[in-house]
This record gives sequence, structure tokens and C-alpha cells, in this order.
Amino acid sequence: MLKRTNQTIVFLIFTSLLVMSCARGITSQKKQKDYDNIGLTVANKLMRCCSSMSGDNVYAKVDYTNVRKNKTTGARVVPMTVGWTGTATGKHYWIQGELIINPDGSKEWLKIRDSGGFTPHCSEGCIR
Repeated sequence: MLKRTNQTIVFLIFTSLLVMSCARGITSQKKQKDYDNIGLTVANKLMRCCSSMSGDNVYAKVDYTNVRKNKTTGARVVPMTVGWTGTATGKHYWIQGELIINPDGSKEWLKIRDSGGFTPHCSEGCIR
């Protein structure tokens, strides 16, 4: 039984090291600020594409812990939620998705879900 316990401990240590070596996310405050600025640009572009009127209180909330690099394409994947308050309605609108930053610098937006009230597919082709 002792031998099996040692194997379990070794397995757990190895697994922990493996997880730490594959860690993703942004921990640098400078990089977080850079992604916040990119996110705000995305939020403003999406508001212009998806809102029939302008909005106030535009924001972007970047999910730093899940920012990752696609090993196959080399693209950086930045999950975020953007939103604003509709000027005419006073309602809060939001769009959750992922900003894809390709190695050549081009950008794409992949919408996951939204608050509703938008023209269908309004975010497609909005981010370049």
C-alpha cells in the first residue's frame, strides 16, 4: 500500500508541474492594460456596428485568465464581454465573445452570445 501511495504522490507532483508549464492567462499589469485598451476599441466598434443609435458607458471586460495562444495558428485568443447603455432606451446591452488576433495583426470577432435586441449578425465583419 505504501508503494501505491508513493506512485500517487509522484503522479500528483508531475501533473501539477505539467499544469503549471501550460499555464495561460495574463498576469503582467502592463499586458492587462494593453488588452483593456484593445477591448475598449473592440467595444466601440461593436457598438457602432450593432447599435441603431449611439451608447454611453461603453466598457470591455477582458477575461485575463483565459487569454491564450492557439498553437496551431499562432493566433492570440482574447475572451471578453463588451457593453454599453443605449442612449435612446437607457437599456444595458452586452456582447460576449472572443477577439482573435492573428499573427499578421488582423483581427476577428467570434460572438458567443449577447443580451438581445440586436440586428442578426451585426457583429460579423465588424472587427478587422
